[in-house]
Amino acid sequence: MHYLIAFLDADDEWLPEHLTTIHKLVGRFPECGAYATAHDIVYSDGRRAAKRFAGIPTPPWEGLIPNYFRSASKCPVHSSTTAVPKHVFDSVGQFPVGVHRGEDLVMWCRIALKYPIAFSTQVGAIYHGEAENRANQSQSVLEEPVETHSIEAVLATGEFPAGITRTDLVEYMNVRFIERALRNVQNGHRREARALLHKVQVTRTHRGLVRRWMFLSYLPAPLVRLALAVRSRLR
Repeated sequence: MHYLIAFLDADDEWLPEHLTTIHKLVGRFPECGAYATAHDIVYSDGRRAAKRFAGIPTPPWEGLIPNYFRSASKCPVHSSTTAVPKHVFDSVGQFPVGVHRGEDLVMWCRIALKYPIAFSTQVGAIYHGEAENRANQSQSVLEEPVETHSIEAVLATGEFPAGITRTDLVEYMNVRFIERALRNVQNGHRREARALLHKVQVTRTHRGLVRRWMFLSYLPAPLVRLALAVRSRLR
């Protein structure tokens, strides 16, 4: 028997069929380390829209996520839509203590390095994006993502999960470094941003992006924010 621990952030809400969908996934895919459903997003202006995912078949669909690390840029695994078998924590450890941003991503990464993850495109929850906007207003320095340590350990062994390549793991780490560097640049933490950008294993995919943000990291934060605002209006 699976004992599941299901998560729900205080600002979000489950839809009536969420746990039923999770239960069906467990019955079909008992070997998984996590089970998740799709979710809708409520934006700060009140709009509600379906979350778009990368690397997931079109609805209606349920099955094993083909490649979590390729899908992670538009992560299908969210803390308010996911349930984890209790025994999995004995294998991968618990949520990291002292990490105040991205601790859920650390957990999903650790799980994906050891287990398949099941997913259903049935919408099971509503995620309130306005709460995320409030969290994003923090001006604190973002350090190196904790989950990269787990990935580096796997890269050192050369023993990758089924269907996952070295390139998948490297590109995932690159995205996480760049995301945090971007936020540091915006908040004026330019030296810390450059330290993260120097950790990127530059590939053709991210070469231009790394150069752009390295350049921006030498500009004053207000000028960077102005440039980004102008770019956003021109899109």
